[in-house]
Amino acid sequence: MGRVGSLALFLSVVICCAAAVRKSVPLTPDEAAAGFWERLSSVKSFRFDLRYHTDAPFKIVASFDGARESSDREAWEGDWWRGREHGRVFLRAAGATQYERDGAGWRRVQRGLETRILDQAEPVLRGVRLRHLRSGHGRHVYEFTPEVPILDPTQTRRLFGLVEIDSRSGLPLRVYCHDSSKTAEWELRFAGFGRAARIEVPFLPAQETEAEPGRRLSRAEWAQALRVLDDRLTRLGVEYRLRRTRSGFTLELDRAFSAAQTALLLGAGRVEVWEGVRAADSLPHDSLRVVELAGDAARLVALTRRVATAEDLEVEPRLELPVDPRLGVKLRGSGATADSGSTFVLLVDGRALGAAVSDRTGDLLFRDLGSEDAVRIVAALAGSRALPAGFEAGERR
Repeated sequence: MGRVGSLALFLSVVICCAAAVRKSVPLTPDEAAAGFWERLSSVKSFRFDLRYHTDAPFKIVASFDGARESSDREAWEGDWWRGREHGRVFLRAAGATQYERDGAGWRRVQRGLETRILDQAEPVLRGVRLRHLRSGHGRHVYEFTPEVPILDPTQTRRLFGLVEIDSRSGLPLRVYCHDSSKTAEWELRFAGFGRAARIEVPFLPAQETEAEPGRRLSRAEWAQALRVLDDRLTRLGVEYRLRRTRSGFTLELDRAFSAAQTALLLGAGRVEVWEGVRAADSLPHDSLRVVELAGDAARLVALTRRVATAEDLEVEPRLELPVDPRLGVKLRGSGATADSGSTFVLLVDGRALGAAVSDRTGDLLFRDLGSEDAVRIVAALAGSRALPAGFEAGERR
């Protein structure tokens, strides 16, 4: 080996060793305690065990094993006792939806606190003042004064708390709270950081739709259509099952949409923004295309120029006010400009869904698209490619 090769090998060994040394240096007790909750909240996935019991105001015992993904999915299994009553728990959660299994199978309900492990742990852990007790075996141990509503709903008990934090990662491994006689105990353990298995949630169809393409598609076009539909439905945040049929496909969705929304969702999805003027103000407008806004014949707009296509748009649903769902649109790209004060029309597959006036920054805010679902669907269409051909929805169940 030449001198250059030997030097390169030597440097690589030194760098690797230095990196290993830096990685092996443990955090001090103060470093580990600072921001441990934020570290836990940002972990991609983890497993957990939650156990607690109390004898007042009546006997409660619970024992759960579970896992969490950063995609806000959780899985819970375990048992609970309340007095002499006993229940077995099988729960899955994703986003705002929770699935509960009983003797009749899975059912869908609105998600509650029972499948939000971080929300359950937050009142106990976040913002507490940790006092270092000891260190050893790769852990720093701290004491603190906890508040655990499930153990002490009347806040009349004196509770003691311990937290064990990994000295290298700074992540909590165990939280233990109890009263002096240990008639009330709450323990939460964490493990498998970044290694928890993917959590699958049950699929319970709320709507089934038969659809056929508007024209005959080639094999390559079918492949493209299925990719686009997958992207579109993923952006919309719905679980689905799609089965090919001789003439089209059957689509099952875990959420139900209206016939108009389904037609919009399965259309070609060509999104455009045009500048326009009221038809009455554009005379003569024989050479201009005139459209009805949201299907209202009394609101006619003559389109003067196309400002942008989907590739030039950055869209964001604005759903802070449920009574006024809106779609925010930013124009990007070399040819996309919106003059303040002009009227702009949002077209999807040639239909004018709404109009907006740009603000001082040139951004657009479309207010008249309809419900929250309609706004989300248009955003999903604008964020994905268009289909090679639109699909016509048939029977819906």
